[in-house]
Amino acid sequence: MKTYITLLFFSLFFFNPFILEVNAQNPKHKVINQIVELRGWPGGPTIGKVYPNAPIATTKIEKEEWVKIKIYGWVKKSQLKGSNKRNNKIYKPESTSSSPIDLINVNIKEAKRDILGHPSAIIFELRVKNVSRNTISSWSAILVIKDENDRILAKTLATHDDANLKPLEEGKVSFFWEKGDKEYQSLISTKKDNLKVTLHKVKKESAPRTEH
Repeated sequence: MKTYITLLFFSLFFFNPFILEVNAQNPKHKVINQIVELRGWPGGPTIGKVYPNAPIATTKIEKEEWVKIKIYGWVKKSQLKGSNKRNNKIYKPESTSSSPIDLINVNIKEAKRDILGHPSAIIFELRVKNVSRNTISSWSAILVIKDENDRILAKTLATHDDANLKPLEEGKVSFFWEKGDKEYQSLISTKKDNLKVTLHKVKKESAPRTEH
C-alpha cells in the first residue's frame, strides 16, 4: 500500500473514427487513407481499428517493423469500460467509534489500465472531518477494508502528515494498492458497492489552541 500523491488518469485506446500514419523515424503525424488494425503487441491479436484522420503520436518503443503509438480523441464516458456510474459513485463507509476524525465518504477509483485491460492500481480517496475542538495538524489510524461478508481484504497503517484541519473542517487523503501488492487482487475483484472502509484507533497531533 502506498500513499497517493499524484496519478495521471488517461485511456490508452479510443475507438473513434480517426488516425494517422505510423512513422517510427519521423514522429510527425501523417494522415493515411486506410483502416489500420491496432494490436495488443507486435504480431498479437487485434484489439481495435484505427481510422483515417485520427490524431496519433509515435513513441520510442519499437520492435522490428512495429512501433508503439498513442491515440488521441474524445469519447463518451459511458462508452469506456470501468467508467460507468458505479465506479464514479461515492461509497458510504461504515460507522466508526468516537474519534477526533470522522470518515465522511470514500470514493473508489481505478488507475490507468494496461494493454490487457487490468487497472494498474485501485485507489481509495477518503474524505474526513475534524470533529474535535482543536486543529489537527496530522493524524494516523488503522485503515480496514472488508467485503460484504466482513472478510478483511486489506488492513494497513494510514497516515496524513499534513492534514492541518481546523475544527469541523473537512479534508481528503488517498491511498492505493498497485498490481503486485498482495491485497490488490482481492480489492479489484470485489464488487465496489460491497467494499466497506473504516478507520480505527485514530491518533492525532494537535496544533496549540489559541484562546481569544
